[in-house]
Amino acid sequence: MPRLSTKRGCWITLAAAPFLLFLAAWGADKLWPLPLHEVNPARVVVAQDGTPLWRFADADGIWRYPVTIEDVSPRYLEALINYEDRWFWKHPG
Repeated sequence: MPRLSTKRGCWITLAAAPFLLFLAAWGADKLWPLPLHEVNPARVVVAQDGTPLWRFADADGIWRYPVTIEDVSPRYLEALINYEDRWFWKHPG
């Protein structure tokens, strides 16, 4: 009978290993998350009425302007998602 219990223990270990590996990776991600790259937007000098007077690129020479999703054309967003990934809305990342 000890042989049967050894076999069962082996199968239980093999079945539990992927779960434990996933749990360890998830825990490591929560304890030590990867740093997100901070994006500094371009600077804009505006008049009192809000019209832009002068614009400056960021430190990398890139023109980044903060926008909300409402500021972007829905047709552009649709084209972007179609180009990038058809599974965009179906997976977590």
